[in-house]
Amino acid sequence: MRKSFYFIIWIMAIVLAIMGIIAIGFRYTFNEWIGVIAIDSSSIFYGWRFLGVGGGILAAFATSSAWQTSRKKVAKPIGGIYFFGIELLLFLIALVGATTSFFGDFSLLARLALLVTGVQAFFLATSIRVSGIPFLERFLIPFIGHILLLTGSSIIFGIVISYLPWTFVHGALLIYATGFSLLTLHIFWLGQRADTVSPPRPNTVHKNWEYLLIVTLIIGLLSVIVISVSFHTNIFFELFSNITHTQVISIVAGSAAIIGIALLSAPDWAPSQLKRLTGIGSTVTQHALITFLLLNTLVLALLLMVPEAFIWVLGFYIALLLIGVVFEYLMVFHAHQNINKYQSPPSPPELSENVPATVVVPMFNERDVFPKNLDHNLKALDEASFVLLPATKSTDGTIDLAYRYEEKYPDRVRVIEGTTGSKAGDLNQVWDDIETPFVIILDADETIDAEFVARGLEILKKSTSVGVVQGRKVEKHPNEKRLTRFISAERRHSTWIDHPYWHDKFGANHFAGSAAILRYEVPKEIDGWSKEALTEDIDFTLRIYLQTKWRIKYVPHMITRILNPKDFWGLVRQRRRWARGWVDSMIKYGVNILKAGSRLGWSRSFGLLWVLFTSVSAPLYTVFPAITLVWFLGFGSSLPFWLAVSLAILILPAKAVSIGYASLNDPENPLPRTIINILEMIAYAYLWITMNWFIQLHAIYLQLAGAPKIWEETKKASESKE
Repeated sequence: MRKSFYFIIWIMAIVLAIMGIIAIGFRYTFNEWIGVIAIDSSSIFYGWRFLGVGGGILAAFATSSAWQTSRKKVAKPIGGIYFFGIELLLFLIALVGATTSFFGDFSLLARLALLVTGVQAFFLATSIRVSGIPFLERFLIPFIGHILLLTGSSIIFGIVISYLPWTFVHGALLIYATGFSLLTLHIFWLGQRADTVSPPRPNTVHKNWEYLLIVTLIIGLLSVIVISVSFHTNIFFELFSNITHTQVISIVAGSAAIIGIALLSAPDWAPSQLKRLTGIGSTVTQHALITFLLLNTLVLALLLMVPEAFIWVLGFYIALLLIGVVFEYLMVFHAHQNINKYQSPPSPPELSENVPATVVVPMFNERDVFPKNLDHNLKALDEASFVLLPATKSTDGTIDLAYRYEEKYPDRVRVIEGTTGSKAGDLNQVWDDIETPFVIILDADETIDAEFVARGLEILKKSTSVGVVQGRKVEKHPNEKRLTRFISAERRHSTWIDHPYWHDKFGANHFAGSAAILRYEVPKEIDGWSKEALTEDIDFTLRIYLQTKWRIKYVPHMITRILNPKDFWGLVRQRRRWARGWVDSMIKYGVNILKAGSRLGWSRSFGLLWVLFTSVSAPLYTVFPAITLVWFLGFGSSLPFWLAVSLAILILPAKAVSIGYASLNDPENPLPRTIINILEMIAYAYLWITMNWFIQLHAIYLQLAGAPKIWEETKKASESKE
């Protein structure tokens, strides 16, 4: 089919189906499009026909697209060819039954249930099995989506035959909307993977259409929420003569569903206007909002159908908040108790002339960053040997400059090009060329001094059970400009408040990928770094705990100075990669850590699980709009006033207190105590909460989409621009 002809038919099918939705919603007859409004139910006859024909064409296009993909051998139908035919037959029967009177005249609810059942068969028919998607991601979303559609249909049929209360229909609509959105997204993801463009890249056709799909589903979900709440509260507004707001919004919701199905077979080009809306900020926001909305819609459905569940949901939510807040205050208390030790650490030992450690510096496109830092480190550790590990795929002259250092310091510097395509693989590659018992790993933007090495080596020599000594990362220029102050607010909290607490109280420390000293044999015992992991350091840490008896020790007196990301979007990319890596590690190792509790010690096991949990906890914390809406509408129990006020006083200031204390009392780079700085830190505390929630939801979206794990470099600000 020629592209232009396909596009015309595709658009006409969308228009025809939406005309049907409008006719059903406004109750027009075919001859009443000139403006005469009829209210009797028989006037929607042509509306159902339009919907059936237009929707049928779009479904046929999507099914044909899935079939063509399977014929290219890049995927195959779920269940095989025979199951594929049965699914199509069931869809056709349901579509005919819902949009005509061929099998009898059904009520609106019965038609809706029948239509959704047919759509479910359609989703099964268009599902394809694409290699490369992990089983959990491939199975979880379609399973939940189909269960939700089955549940919604069961509720509707229960209402039709009068054994369920009418009010359940409101929850059923929300369940339908959630299940439909999940399955639509899943089919779209499978199409991306089959075309090898997942996750969609900016300026690609799939990325442009994904933007439109997500916006469409957001509009549809919001519309169904308004409809359900309006019916549940019996609140209606007449916008025009005999036309309420629920009719108009129902048309919007139905049109969104039509467009969602249409985008499963979108043309292989997209309007240029969409290209301007597909940058990283837009992508993160889209993914976060749709994930957030799906979760809240599902919670709202539960609370509307089972009001008795409100107190339990609210109780769980408050308990979860309280646990997190208590840990925030405990971390501050722990830091305050040890502040003198941090401010006046014990004197470091003398560093021997023959340093039994090799400094390894992985690099990728860091010509503008590493020379000044390497010069510093070579001078500070004038007896240590260095291995520079520039990635072969570097394109900015990093490799040539590294070889110049080898020529300048032939007795101290070696260059080994990393040819594996990842930092993890390059570290594995170079490990056999190291001849010292200890290895110091530094990123290209990091600087240390002799004290860092002396402290770390002393611990490793005295504590034979310690395999990794992790130092603290501190910004070189924490207060230079707004972005650096924003980043420093969170890093001070992370490296001085958070990290020491979990190390000291739970033994749940983690290797941060650099600024650390390792025993040579530790990576050997766990087969090195995993090239598949986005955050190879967290993956490395968890395998150390699960597969060996080595311990990781965090020493906040071992200071490494680092540079910040070059700009805000560089920060977002960095934190997105970290979040995706934490989510992946939670899925991969969470159960194993729990099973190993008796060997690891239940305290350490809990600490590791809690640290992992906080990396995926955003969905649980962001359901508060659904809880608040139900409470505001008067369908949920209210907390006693004294309890609500007490909880607010305890919970709301927690993050500001912890980040504020960390910033003002940091023994290495305290924030100057001015009113402006204090107010700024308070604002940054809550901005970090919001940003982390957005990035976590975005990361979870990518994980559930089965998006490939792609490592993105983080451009660091050069010394002159910090």
